Amino acid sequence: MSSRCDRRRPGSDRALVLVDAENIASVALPSELRCTADRAELRRALGVRESDHVIVASSHRAARAVWWAWPAARRIVKSGPDGADLALLRAVDVDDVCSRFTRIVIASGDGIFADLAIELTDRGAEVIVIARRGSISDRLARSASRTVVLPKLGDTILAA
Repeated sequence: MSSRCDRRRPGSDRALVLVDAENIASVALPSELRCTADRAELRRALGVRESDHVIVASSHRAARAVWWAWPAARRIVKSGPDGADLALLRAVDVDDVCSRFTRIVIASGDGIFADLAIELTDRGAEVIVIARRGSISDRLARSASRTVVLPKLGDTILAA
């Protein structure tokens, strides 16, 4: 039997945040500075709090920069085609997520997350997708409760 995500449950304001670090950085090998800026941008755009559970995934080649930038997150690695995406999907047990969270953030524009978003919204969770402009799958955007679009990196100035 599949559980529903109960938004009235005490403590249900805590979010699960899934971060595809390379997708948000818009490059396969982001620098530590880029990853740190991305983390700050996600926190500002979504109000991510210290109490939220963050899982960040990357390839092994990007892991060092990602891990330094996300020290408090659960950090997972998988290389190869769609490696970070597959690692994030494997880390999510939908029944467990529904018993602990009612708000799930997917920080990626990759369409591979659409089925997860659909399943979670069907169970009553609020699914927020955050991605860079021009890099979000239409199906993923339609599957979410809400979509937050970040500017393309070329449209912003990264302060050092």
